[in-house]
Amino acid sequence: KYGWGAPFLENHDLPRSLNKFFGEKANETNAKLLGNVFFFLRGTPFIYQGQEIGMDNFVRKDISEFDDIASKDQYQRALGEKFSTEEALYFVNKRSRDNSRTPMQWDNSKNAGFSENENIKSWIKLTGSQAVTNVKNQLNDEKSIFAHYKKMIDLRQNGKYSDCLIYGEFIPVPLENEKIIAYVRKYGNQNLLCISNFSELKQEVKLNDIAKVLGEKEITLGEVLINNFDKIGKDEKKLNLEEFQSLLVEI
Repeated sequence: KYGWGAPFLENHDLPRSLNKFFGEKANETNAKLLGNVFFFLRGTPFIYQGQEIGMDNFVRKDISEFDDIASKDQYQRALGEKFSTEEALYFVNKRSRDNSRTPMQWDNSKNAGFSENENIKSWIKLTGSQAVTNVKNQLNDEKSIFAHYKKMIDLRQNGKYSDCLIYGEFIPVPLENEKIIAYVRKYGNQNLLCISNFSELKQEVKLNDIAKVLGEKEITLGEVLINNFDKIGKDEKKLNLEEFQSLLVEI
């Protein structure tokens, strides 16, 4: 009856998802939102190295700093189309596969934890963000992106909602507000709503609008299982989402 998907946000041939969706506005809240949106889809979710700590794209200042042959070819094609060197470099920085091939950032040292010898160079230049974005900083931080991913994994693998999140039916919830992405996972009597606000402005969602899409007279919000904010604004009729807020909630 159903196929089995392989949801993912990143791999070795794509730039980092944070920059793709949010550009310079990328932050920890955005990273958790993206995690929620893809991780609870039907199928086996794939987490690419660095995604779980919010690694982002780099900014290279010269084409010689790139390793990917396709990026070098794209740079030359852009020059051939009469773009300036600055424009060509901008294009390649934004789309290069090298963005996701930089070393995993284990700590804030010069080599991001791969070697204590500062004279050794990695196979490709680091992003430069390891001073802030690294595993060591997030391991014991309960509010970190890493902790958020651990919570999502635990929720999917263990507890009373495991079967719902693994085997449950996927029901898209298209709403008129294009800034809201929502879907339901349904398994027996369990119904879990994943709803995310992709806007930098607060958004109000009427519960009746969700109920209509699901063919129900009404819905009520139950236990909040995942939240990338410390609060939730809700009452019997509506859900008030903060900017870039994302929830997994029982209905």
